[in-house]
Amino acid sequence: LPQNAAGKPICGLLPEPADFAFFQASVNLGPDKTIKLLQAALFLLPDGHFGPVSEKAVAEADYLFFLERFFAAQLSHYADVQQSWDDRGLLSRVVKAREYCTNHPPKLHVTLVEVQTGKQADLSRKILTHGAA
Repeated sequence: LPQNAAGKPICGLLPEPADFAFFQASVNLGPDKTIKLLQAALFLLPDGHFGPVSEKAVAEADYLFFLERFFAAQLSHYADVQQSWDDRGLLSRVVKAREYCTNHPPKLHVTLVEVQTGKQADLSRKILTHGAA
């Protein structure tokens, strides 16, 4: 699985079901391309390194808007490379992953530290941005 700069799996840093979308793309595109598409969807310079800037952008992103951009980037990539050997299968996977993510509300990742330190403003923003499970 693709990892961040600290060696943690990136899927574990994303809200559900965005973690599924990232995993699905990683299997089909490889980790480097997937990280770059994720960064582009977050309006970041796509350098292929998922560090603190990328992690913060994920935490602050409008969930549905970010996912739409991420899926659009995948579809655009497949259109650009025109892999005739399996275009329909890859495109179908992206469309099905998009449908799944759109129809399943995001789950909130809240750490015990955030609750204990009383970061109410951050916590409230995350709940509004990512929804509550």
